[in-house]
Amino acid sequence: GPIKSGVTERFLKLSRTPSEIEKIKNKVPVLAETGGLLVYQEQVLKIAASMLSLEADDGELLRRALSKKKKEVVDGLLRSSPVYRELLPDRREKLYSFLLNFAGYAFNKSHSLSYAMISYWLAYFKANRPGIFYPLILAELPHSGLPRVVAEIRDRGLKLCAGNEASESSGCVSISIPRLLNNHELKPVPSEDSFFTFVRNNRSKYQARDLERLIKSGYLDGFGERNELLKKMNDALMGVDPELKSIRSVFGYKEESQEKRERDTLIDRAMMEVEALGFNFTEIEPPDISREATDFEITTALACLRTGIAPYRRVDYMGKSFITDGRSFVEISNQVPLQGYVLFKSGRPFEMKERIVEVNRVFFGPIERKYLTDATGIENVVVKTGTAQKVIQKAKPLGTDADEIIWK
Repeated sequence: GPIKSGVTERFLKLSRTPSEIEKIKNKVPVLAETGGLLVYQEQVLKIAASMLSLEADDGELLRRALSKKKKEVVDGLLRSSPVYRELLPDRREKLYSFLLNFAGYAFNKSHSLSYAMISYWLAYFKANRPGIFYPLILAELPHSGLPRVVAEIRDRGLKLCAGNEASESSGCVSISIPRLLNNHELKPVPSEDSFFTFVRNNRSKYQARDLERLIKSGYLDGFGERNELLKKMNDALMGVDPELKSIRSVFGYKEESQEKRERDTLIDRAMMEVEALGFNFTEIEPPDISREATDFEITTALACLRTGIAPYRRVDYMGKSFITDGRSFVEISNQVPLQGYVLFKSGRPFEMKERIVEVNRVFFGPIERKYLTDATGIENVVVKTGTAQKVIQKAKPLGTDADEIIWK
């Protein structure tokens, strides 16, 4: 697809240098409407006729060969072009690669328009009606895809609300916990007046692990603290109402001593939700650490698949370790400091350090000055073009990510 073909990377690099796009548009008018990139099959026909001097029939054969990735046919047609034969070897190689890369994502214009319309409708609802868009998307995604969408919701400044707590105008995205757990027969919020009554009404439907997931997800929070509900779970499944336990002592049953009630911490709740749902409703305190030399928070890195540095705090729970910014949690396998900085590469945590001494953000290709801003004394931008290298001290990118980050 487009990513493997390299066109995505080329688009991102061109977006940093609008002046370069204008040069391409003037030099190759065929690519003007697509920002200097080869996108439509119809453009191949125009290139074949106007730039390679091929006959219309040969242009159509070239289009078909590229679409079906027939490399031998493409080679033969290009060799038949007098213009192609007269190009210098490096120019021939560049044009050849340009056309072959296109084969990985080629569409005709009408086909592209159909997808574009669907994408436009989805983008409209995502931008203007998030209260409708996100609940529907979340219900269709596998659990592995939920954390990124939830991070995106938070990154947009929206809040997550369970059940029927939200309206479209409230700035909340209302998510049905039963729907996420594939329990479609349950109401968005339990209607029973007690935990015991809920379990009694649904005992035939659920085993202990199902009830545990409902508790940890927060669906039953209206009945009390989650740690307390977990303690009561087995009694409830056996039909023993804890409120009636005292009556049993009249008939000779030994009464257990009253235990101190265990309150949930915010970390307890967040970790239970991550275990049950794959993401958390509950937020905790963010890391108490300097944001200097960072690019964004962990939530933004996950939401937008960013490359850069974010502050973190470590949370250990039930034998697992996570890094968090207080809003989103990422499980890690290696032991790291209790708080520090994490380097993300395309939305994935790559390396963690307790402190930052120096940051060099590297760009492979030109970047216009308007995309840079002032930074701390330990931050530099390194621009590499060919064999040349330029270092811009006390600078960092603005609105774009570096191609590589080298830090100490």
